[in-house]
Amino acid sequence: MKPVSVHDYYQCKRCYGDVSVDLASLTDFYLPLIGSDAFALYLALTREDSSAHPHEPLVITLGITLGEFEKAMSALEAVGLIRTFVGETAGATLFVYCLYAPLHTLDFASDIMLSGTLKGKLGLDEFERIYSRHKGDKAVDDMEEISVSFPDFFKPSFDAQFYLSKTKGLELLGKASARTGFDSVAYSRELENLGLRKGILSEEELSKVGQIASLYSISEKLMAELSFDCIKLNAPVGKKLNLENLSALAYKATCIPSLQEDKGESSEVTGDSETAKMIRLMDELSPSAFLKVMQKNHNPAKVDLKLLEHLRMDLGVPNPCVNALVFYTLAKQGNQLPWPYCEKLAAALVREGCRTARDAMDYFSRGNRRKKKAPIAPIKTNEVPVVPIPEHNEEEVSDEAVEQALKKLFGD
Repeated sequence: MKPVSVHDYYQCKRCYGDVSVDLASLTDFYLPLIGSDAFALYLALTREDSSAHPHEPLVITLGITLGEFEKAMSALEAVGLIRTFVGETAGATLFVYCLYAPLHTLDFASDIMLSGTLKGKLGLDEFERIYSRHKGDKAVDDMEEISVSFPDFFKPSFDAQFYLSKTKGLELLGKASARTGFDSVAYSRELENLGLRKGILSEEELSKVGQIASLYSISEKLMAELSFDCIKLNAPVGKKLNLENLSALAYKATCIPSLQEDKGESSEVTGDSETAKMIRLMDELSPSAFLKVMQKNHNPAKVDLKLLEHLRMDLGVPNPCVNALVFYTLAKQGNQLPWPYCEKLAAALVREGCRTARDAMDYFSRGNRRKKKAPIAPIKTNEVPVVPIPEHNEEEVSDEAVEQALKKLFGD
């Protein structure tokens, strides 16, 4: 998000129309993901009119700082509850906040990015407990139904023109979806370049494609090429894309890091030390590409790729933290990636709220200090050493272990 000044103006647009915001879904599904500041900010903005206002009164009302406001807004943008646009008005900066309604039970559960992250944060048992509160009762299935049907009551003539015309403006009503960084317009354009007609996929299918692409860090062009053989032209609208096959193809494509794009969160580590370089590498590469680097550019085994998918999708560990976890586990477990060990570390990272590689490595370093263990020795044979991340001064750390690791990875 662009930095906000208290003197900048903002304007709200309720893109969900007259649909009421479901507080139960917002509280149960979104509050654990976005936090209390973002929760309060979203509710406050739903009460705003469409005129422009300065940010200062809003920030004062919420009782938060500008930094906390920006963090809260970023969380709302990430889960799709708000889309932010910026422009100018009367010589001042204008932020336009487009609000979207939270997803209800089934829609939220089918969003692999949102539901997967929430499962990782709360645990499967707690997620199921919350999810069950939103399930409705099943209709009676052991008795005869005598309800009157719509055609029997209204006796409509379905061939009339007003049944066939499309209501204008419905596409303006929007529900929230996790921000994946995937450009569905560019993806659709690539499909057209392959000879497929414009608009062949539904909005829901495009959303799923974006989630898969974000998970595996794959570009819009490659996703279009992978999708081509997964689209059935004669299938009904909304069911033309075989998502299971597409996910499998995307999974295989992770073995080709040059075709992938990664938009992981940065640790903002500067400097030319080997420690800083390794942290930046963890931030920049997708987990599959990072593991390939750890294996001297040999493709990862399928079971290890499946583990990375499990950590990212099911447990909700961010990509940079997955890379740090892989780096740490290889050193601690003799170049092995045991599932139970990795799951335990992943759950701890999620509970700690780690978002960057530095966050994760700092957590591992604190854990080592609590156990009063000596620093991990330089590599033996092909082991990758753990690089301790200092709490304050990066230059206090010797780069000897990292240098040896990088020489073995990239050559002398």
